[in-house]
Amino acid sequence: FKPDKSTIYDSKKYAIEGSALKLKNGAKIKNSDLFNAMLVGSTNNTARMVAQATGLSEKAFVADINKKLDNWDADDTVITDVTGLGAGNKSTARNLLKIFTKIMGNEQIKTSLGKSKYSFKELPSKVGAVSHTITNTNQLISTTNKNYKILATKTGYTDEAGSVLLMLIETKNTHKQYVVITLNNPDYKN
Repeated sequence: FKPDKSTIYDSKKYAIEGSALKLKNGAKIKNSDLFNAMLVGSTNNTARMVAQATGLSEKAFVADINKKLDNWDADDTVITDVTGLGAGNKSTARNLLKIFTKIMGNEQIKTSLGKSKYSFKELPSKVGAVSHTITNTNQLISTTNKNYKILATKTGYTDEAGSVLLMLIETKNTHKQYVVITLNNPDYKN
């Protein structure tokens, strides 16, 4: 994956159900902007674009991710597609803790997951250069008067898992860090 390169949107290659960044066919976007849109806004079409920007097919990308998960001892987790929307995707709270803890070691990912908003402008192309602002799907990240700070957060939703929330928080008084994970939370809407 080369963040400084760009990808041209083609709805035939990248369209998907669920949350999507609104793009016109032919829109040109820096890969770093796709990466941030995927993580901050949980946009599924950008997940497909990021996966394919690695030079791998989606199938090979998923196989690579599953191999990494095996190496991380996340043995109760199976990924079947790049968006996470497929009914075959499975995990547990314990495995999500392993995975989330591991990826928090990647500063680029941690920084992206800590943003409440992300703004960017498409690169000039035949269809123009539209500006986008993506809001983090975890509404708590923008809430004030908390006794903790959200350092990183990721949300997700499937019919099978319901609303899923992961957060790395730090208490304001003691500066201790905790990972919070909720699965199938009926009180949280993505």
